[in-house]
Amino acid sequence: AEGCRRRGIEPPQVAKGITAAGAVARMCDALWWRRQVRKIHGRRVERSAIGLGLVSTRAGLYASDETVGRRKEQRHRNRQMLEACLAVNELDQQYTLAELADLSVSNPIIRRGELMTRMSGFEQCAERLGHVGEFYTITCPSRMHARHSKSGEVNESYDGTKPDEAQQYLCALWSRVRAALHRRGVRVYGFRVAEPHHDGTPHWHLLLFMSPDQYRTCREVLGSYALVDSPDEVGARKHRFSAVAIDPEKGTAAGYLAKYVAKNIDAYGVDRVDEDLTGRRDPRECAARVDAWASCWGIRQFQQIGGPSVTVWREARRIHEEQSGVLEDVRFAADKAQWDRYTEAMGGPVAARKDAPITTAKAFIRKPGRYGEPIGDRIVGLLCGNVVVVSRIHEWRLDQCKK
Repeated sequence: AEGCRRRGIEPPQVAKGITAAGAVARMCDALWWRRQVRKIHGRRVERSAIGLGLVSTRAGLYASDETVGRRKEQRHRNRQMLEACLAVNELDQQYTLAELADLSVSNPIIRRGELMTRMSGFEQCAERLGHVGEFYTITCPSRMHARHSKSGEVNESYDGTKPDEAQQYLCALWSRVRAALHRRGVRVYGFRVAEPHHDGTPHWHLLLFMSPDQYRTCREVLGSYALVDSPDEVGARKHRFSAVAIDPEKGTAAGYLAKYVAKNIDAYGVDRVDEDLTGRRDPRECAARVDAWASCWGIRQFQQIGGPSVTVWREARRIHEEQSGVLEDVRFAADKAQWDRYTEAMGGPVAARKDAPITTAKAFIRKPGRYGEPIGDRIVGLLCGNVVVVSRIHEWRLDQCKK
């Protein structure tokens, strides 16, 4: 472990699923080291690029050209590996891992479609409940930005904060906001999108729904917490937090957020990207650069706030046999891609997850994994009371690699 730390790598911690022997096995494994070294090397290169001005509106937008190129090569390597490996089930059906991956949310088209389905479903729930929608933007303090947006010149107040550290700041800010809203009885649901400024510093867009008598409190709490850090910075009150009420007469809430989703996944339906008043940019190039930025810094781009479990939704879509009661309500809604009906069947958009009528069913796999530890809990289906419905009916193995 000390050898890891001397090289700037955080050693694995003994915790749930990781034993002391398993931690040692990881630190003795060449592939584990390769992953860690690639990650830390990529981040150090990008941090140097930020310091040299290679990440800005006048140079490499969102991420340096070096990091974008590395990410392109990584995706190419991954695709070659997926296409080379065969998965075989107990019926001797064979598929490449690439074919299976293309059926999951790792496929940008499916990922975008699922996100939009969930956003639209939340909006339909809000309409039935008489809730209102609010669109918020939260940015980091100026001291976390390396470059000025218009000129691309050095920001003299920059304190060296890295994009992943800025993301941690926003996560901590939201954690405090969420606790404050809970104390005031404000219940919100919706989505959060994290995207980069031109210099790689993240900012958040939030589309939230709530009771109409709570939106003023929500605005007040978010605005006040956004200004706790460095409130006297020039332009802090103007740029740190903004709020826009969603007007149904001007368009849907899901449509309002659609461009942010597309811009940060595959640029579908986006004609151009206007970044910091510097003119039009190719949206496909921007999407690739955002992908490289998120991959390099380990930033989660999209997150659901409130509402039921998406894992239960995905497992329910695997079940094709008709069930009974709430299980059938959930299965049917998921099969028909009706997130609003699914949310209602699971208790509503503001219900606590622990009170949901259906959870995932898991089986403990004792077979040792790569590092000698039991594989542990694996999802096998859905659990409703004492009833288990199996959703994963096949056993898969990697049989061979195609030449």
